[in-house]
Amino acid sequence: MKKKIAKIIGILVSTVAVVIASIAIYLFAVSDTIELTMIPTSDIQEQLDVFVEADLCWRAYINEDETAAVIHLTKRQRERWIEWIKDSANQALNRVNSSDNLEYVISEDYKVLTLRANENMSYRSAGTYLGVLLFDMEIHQVLMGEEKWIVHFVVEDMDTGEILYTADYPKEKIRVDETIWE
Repeated sequence: MKKKIAKIIGILVSTVAVVIASIAIYLFAVSDTIELTMIPTSDIQEQLDVFVEADLCWRAYINEDETAAVIHLTKRQRERWIEWIKDSANQALNRVNSSDNLEYVISEDYKVLTLRANENMSYRSAGTYLGVLLFDMEIHQVLMGEEKWIVHFVVEDMDTGEILYTADYPKEKIRVDETIWE
């Protein structure tokens, strides 16, 4: 009888050890950690919690110096997040590109953002969608393994094809205002 109890306890301990090892392998060998720069807001942790609740990652928090969000995600979650980013960018492009006076174009590798516009463009619309697109492009590059992400921003006159302005974000500040046409 004692041998049967010992054998059952041994099986239970072995099973628990296998489950714990499987979880550890899943979380550490199959998952990744990324850091995304962020604009500090009072509700950033709430926004990160939404990512966890949406199963886009299994853990998300603000780093110690509050300059980046640290995101832990599995490979499956990484793939879901990339699809989510592409959908978000496409929705923003569809909304803003319905205007006759401006159009955003994202390069296939998500490294170049071109604003094709003319002098009659809506600066408000351009600015509203610029933030969304830059965020999506940053996350896409980081998820694709870029250690030092950068977005090359170009403003092109849609009537003449002339390049009016360029900036490498985040190294350089992006501006979209009337002075571009001077």
